[in-house]
Amino acid sequence: QIRGDNTTIFENRSPVRVCVDLRGATQSTSQNLTITFTPQLKPSATNQATPDEDFNSTVLTEVIQPGQTQVCVEIIIVNDREVEGDEEFCVQLSSENNDIDFGSEPCHICVTIMDPMETGCPLIADVMLVVDGSGSIMAANFATLIRFVVTVTQQFVISPNATHVGLIQFSGPIALEIGLGTITNGRELEMNIMNIRYQNGGDTNTGPAIRQATNQLLNSSQARNVSKFMFLFTDGIANSQLQAKSAGEAAVRENIIITAVGIGIAGSAAARQNLEQITGSNDRVLLVDDFNEGQLNEIVDELSTQSCPTVQISFGTDDVRVNEDNGTVFVCLEKDRPTVLDIELQVTAREQNPSDAISPGDFDADTINITFSSGQNRICVEFNITDDLIARESTESFEAEFRITSDAISPGDFDADTINITFPSGQNRICVEFNITDDLIAREFTEIFEAEFRITSDSRFAVPGQTRISTVTILDDDEVTITPMINPMTGTINYVVNENAGDVTVCLMKDLVTAEYFIVTFIAREKTPPDALSPEDFTADQIQVTFLANENMACATFTIIDDTIDEVDESFEIS
Repeated sequence: QIRGDNTTIFENRSPVRVCVDLRGATQSTSQNLTITFTPQLKPSATNQATPDEDFNSTVLTEVIQPGQTQVCVEIIIVNDREVEGDEEFCVQLSSENNDIDFGSEPCHICVTIMDPMETGCPLIADVMLVVDGSGSIMAANFATLIRFVVTVTQQFVISPNATHVGLIQFSGPIALEIGLGTITNGRELEMNIMNIRYQNGGDTNTGPAIRQATNQLLNSSQARNVSKFMFLFTDGIANSQLQAKSAGEAAVRENIIITAVGIGIAGSAAARQNLEQITGSNDRVLLVDDFNEGQLNEIVDELSTQSCPTVQISFGTDDVRVNEDNGTVFVCLEKDRPTVLDIELQVTAREQNPSDAISPGDFDADTINITFSSGQNRICVEFNITDDLIARESTESFEAEFRITSDAISPGDFDADTINITFPSGQNRICVEFNITDDLIAREFTEIFEAEFRITSDSRFAVPGQTRISTVTILDDDEVTITPMINPMTGTINYVVNENAGDVTVCLMKDLVTAEYFIVTFIAREKTPPDALSPEDFTADQIQVTFLANENMACATFTIIDDTIDEVDESFEIS
């Protein structure tokens, strides 16, 4: 008998490890047993994962050798950056050895792909990107800017029911490159942004570009009654500062939040002032010295924070009054804006102090788990009230509190623990220490857990049994570094290849696991001044490669042309 256990994997934690082992009376084998693993659809699944869209369906083979009891394979999971709920697929087992019993279940191993909670900003929003394509940018810098714009979009959940994005490029002409909400798949959006051609225009018509972006957010067929954001990326002063100021003010009046990224204009007071006039706030103007990808990526978190304010959850009213004979009381929570993701909560009813309402005499102390659905802004829970049939009692009260349970997890992010301490009489301050786990996963979103204290001894200064809660926010400070892989033939990052080899493969290395995948663009181009020429000596090309969350290497292959000419060695660049 050979069996495998069902398993789960977060969509952004690829690959998933699937194992089988010897079961029953047969705990060993005297011969090699070849096992075939076939990932495929699960017909009975409520939400089916799609082969080669959600998981790699390549058939895999492993051998259980004498002395072994288990073998495993790894199946690539595709992070499509869509909010789609948990999905399932099957891994069917087979072998040419007819003596192997894999069981009668229609699905030998079920793999559940869970949507990660850190897929992106949880808000539902419409976003317009306004990108400067004027001649002062220059082609190489425009390519850097476009890659940065893609990184900005990765901070959002792109889907039909979540964030919609559009993009305008401007110089002299104003071009609607991507209409708002016309592309609602994260990967497809990234590919379309990467393929935008540089205008290289002569003017900087910022004002008209902002007006067109505003029109998209307010009047396009895809515009919605949701939070609206505009990001302006530019390297200079608008041709008409007055027009740009007027367009920005009009957008702000429509409750559009504008953030401007000024590149290479830190020394220009006039340029900064114009951007502050456009956004209506100096806090929404971010400046970087030049088109350096490291500097640009340093402001991604700030951009994300400005466009993704914290969702506020609170009780609908501070206090609720109810007659004793009502039987129940409803306690309601409110969310200040719709979210992409559901939020898991616990709501607890408990005694306020021993001299007040008591459980079970006056009410039922209880903890209720609820799901605050993405589209809801208000949710209520019901607690039981007991009519004790005692007349002329004084008013009694009990407490209700809520806590968010879908955030930092133990032991993955911190150690959930209870610590008993004594607050000595002469002290005014005391501290306890909890362990935080560095999971070495870069680019995670901020995670939160709670710390609470309860007084367990009588005190004239505080009520025994009363609880106070504090929030601990874990900031992700893991920095991921991507570097060219050292070529073992040269001992450097440079490659040497014979002209008749046909191609050359170059690779990048990533030093940490990341919470999400990266789209890496390899660009082959002529050197300055030109050496090897395209298309005579090589094919100048841009190749996009997906750097999966758990992968540490990504490669691209470029074509080398054998021109059959006896000539000196030639070189070209790959960035």
